Amino acid sequence: MKMSIIVATFNASEFLPRLLESIKSQTLSEVEVVVVDGGSKDEVGEIVEKYQSSISIVFISEPDSGIYDAWNKGVSLSSGEWISFMGADDEFSYPEALSDIYSIAYSRTGINLVSSLGSLVNWRTRDVLKRFGGRFDSSIKYRMTLCHPGLFHKRILFSSKNFDIKWKICADYDFLLRSIDLISPIFLNKVTVNVGDGGVSRIFVNKVLRETFSIQASVPYIGFLKAFLYYIFAKIKFNLKKIIL
Repeated sequence: MKMSIIVATFNASEFLPRLLESIKSQTLSEVEVVVVDGGSKDEVGEIVEKYQSSISIVFISEPDSGIYDAWNKGVSLSSGEWISFMGADDEFSYPEALSDIYSIAYSRTGINLVSSLGSLVNWRTRDVLKRFGGRFDSSIKYRMTLCHPGLFHKRILFSSKNFDIKWKICADYDFLLRSIDLISPIFLNKVTVNVGDGGVSRIFVNKVLRETFSIQASVPYIGFLKAFLYYIFAKIKFNLKKIIL
């Protein structure tokens, strides 16, 4: 299997068909979807069953300890050479997205992380609120600069690490910081994913800032003092943005 798309769901039947349709339309062969459901009471199971005739889908539904616990389960259930993590309200932005990712991943030897761009979308109006993401570089030490649904990880990155479930919002950022010496990245300068604007990291900004501070402070090459300075700067920037808006 070339690519595994891991999706954590909980009562997400309103959004999941759009994501699955975007995966169904992909031109890359050998793509599997791993849907890890937290015990939903809606029609997620029925939706998965409907699409299993056209997409390879692994599905489990059981209580979990949050999105990163679900992602860890998804990694263990997946079989792809490359792994990405999508929200149920995300979608791939064009049919060749995964083919482009796979091609650039093997454009030179040793690549184990592909980053790309995402569009933040209001699904009610289909308005693009902003584009975000970019290259994996040293700026990751200051803040999460990447579009996580637009990241593609080679399986080897998970051979000795997983997501630390004590972090409830930013465990993906923690994973990247802890893996920084292992990562050999490449950047695809295309918008590969459309991301719904209802994710927890976009709703609970203050919690994101506090958790980011704690994660940075726990990393030896950043430490408490630098992490605190980054936190103050991010807090000022966020408050200024609110005033302007």
